[in-house]
Amino acid sequence: MRTIRSRERSRGFTLLELMIVVIILGILASVAIPQFSKSVRRSRTVEARNAIGMVRGAELRYFQEWGAYTATIGNLDVEDPSQTAGIVANSRFNYAVVVGGGGASLTTITATGVSGTPTAGITVTYTEATGVFVDAGL
Repeated sequence: MRTIRSRERSRGFTLLELMIVVIILGILASVAIPQFSKSVRRSRTVEARNAIGMVRGAELRYFQEWGAYTATIGNLDVEDPSQTAGIVANSRFNYAVVVGGGGASLTTITATGVSGTPTAGITVTYTEATGVFVDAGL
């Protein structure tokens, strides 16, 4: 009779063992989820940097043709940097170009995350004078 009961007890996990596993999984999730979120936001800044590079190239082509830079992205040979090939089709960023000296110099190109999207709060700025990208909101 005792052998039957001992077999029944050894067939499963105790409540304590299951609770320990749940606690360990909770600790792992609390570490992994914030790291995953950070890596997703960093990848969004790469998307913005690529689009800024495309806008900059279009600005340089525009300057070669017209002799001045333009602050209107619609004047460039890219309709919208978020809509061009190689960039995700839905717009996650708003792009702005700052031109100085009446179009004589390209100052900055900025991508600002659209509110209500995963990019909200992210700003990527390229400064032409230094050739440096600055990421904010990570």
